Amino acid sequence: VTKSRGDMRQACLDNLGTAKFPIFKAEVGMLDWNRRIPNDMKDQFDFVIGCDCAYYFPLVSPLARTVAYSLKSSPYDQKSNEQVIRGHFLHVGPQHRESITDLKHKLGKGYRMNTRMRDIVMERTDLIPLIIDSVDDVESQMKEAVEGEAGGYVEY
Repeated sequence: VTKSRGDMRQACLDNLGTAKFPIFKAEVGMLDWNRRIPNDMKDQFDFVIGCDCAYYFPLVSPLARTVAYSLKSSPYDQKSNEQVIRGHFLHVGPQHRESITDLKHKLGKGYRMNTRMRDIVMERTDLIPLIIDSVDDVESQMKEAVEGEAGGYVEY
C-alpha cells in the first residue's frame, strides 16, 4: 500500500509528537533528491539526519548533492588558520551496505566535506524460556535456571 504525500507528512508529524519534539519548531515537506535543491534550502541547515537513505547506489549522488548544498557552509578562518564547522550530517545505516561507503567517498572527495564512519554495536539478547514442570517445584526450578548447574551466571 502506497501512502499519499499527506499521509507521509502526517506520519512524520506523529513521530515528532511521539518523540515529544515541539512540532512548531519543525517543518515537514517532500523533497525529491533528483531535482535541484530549492534556493531557500541552500546553506540553511545546521544539522541533517538521515536513516538508511543510501540503500541503493543510484541514490548516493543525489543524496550527497542535497546534503552538501543544504548544510551551512564551513568556511576557512584565515586568522585562526582553522575551518569553522557549521553544518553536520548524520547518516545511520547498516555497516555491510557498500553504498554507505560510496556516500562517504562522494561527500569527502566530491564535496570536500570532512567525513568519518563509526560503528554502533548493537547486541542481541536471547532469553531462555522457563518451563515449570509442577507448581510444587517452582522455587527450586527457578533457582536452578537462574544459578545454572555450576552455580554461575544465567545465559540470557
